[in-house]
Amino acid sequence: MLSLEEYEKLLPHREEILRWKETGNYKGSGMSLIDRLRQSRGYRAICYACMGDKIEALKNVYDMILEYEKEKDRTKE
Repeated sequence: MLSLEEYEKLLPHREEILRWKETGNYKGSGMSLIDRLRQSRGYRAICYACMGDKIEALKNVYDMILEYEKEKDRTKE
């Protein structure tokens, strides 16, 4: 799960990442941050020339964001 610090780093890109899930479009402004977060969890580096790698990375970070927010909501209760 993301730490608070990691989540806060992703916040400027959050809306674009969530919108990507709906539209399939992503400008890629946070891709290097996403790559670093994934690598810190043992994922291999993104091949920026490979659309499949970028899609997989976006799916991973989308799930990380939702997991963090769900856990944060759960602890509020």
